[in-house]
Amino acid sequence: MSGIVRKVDELGRIVIPKELRKNLNIKNSDDLEISINDDKIILEKFYRLKNLKDILNSYFCILERFLKSNFIITDKENVLLVCKKTNEIKDRKLSHQFIELIDSRKQYLENKPLKITNELEVKSNYYFCPIIVNTDILGSIVLYNENKIEEKDLLVVEIFVFLLKEKLE
Repeated sequence: MSGIVRKVDELGRIVIPKELRKNLNIKNSDDLEISINDDKIILEKFYRLKNLKDILNSYFCILERFLKSNFIITDKENVLLVCKKTNEIKDRKLSHQFIELIDSRKQYLENKPLKITNELEVKSNYYFCPIIVNTDILGSIVLYNENKIEEKDLLVVEIFVFLLKEKLE
């Protein structure tokens, strides 16, 4: 196996080549985990939400009890948790359209199609809420429902995001 050779500068930095960043979808301000295995330094994308899966599962059970809408929780690239009705998309990659929505960092309450993954396109009302902690975008929660999304459901999501932020700060 051959690789790309880079020099370490006086501050101990190396540059990850653009073609590698592009292939691995590494963007500016993404978190990378650095670990050592024998005599190798390993860089991996780090997802703070994925590493809180136990806490997310606890919150998720509460959400399932209170929400009438379907919902999913994502990190910046993958579906992390899903309600029972959409279990087939768990751990799937998000669509390009959905990643752009996350990158917009805005909340949306819409009634138009939204392609979440290649396997799931929502063609109903949806509420998109990004999860932002200390200016870092970590993922999102999306509610969707064929009927109007209730105000109570929006409030539950906002409380969920607030509690999650408190845990991550």
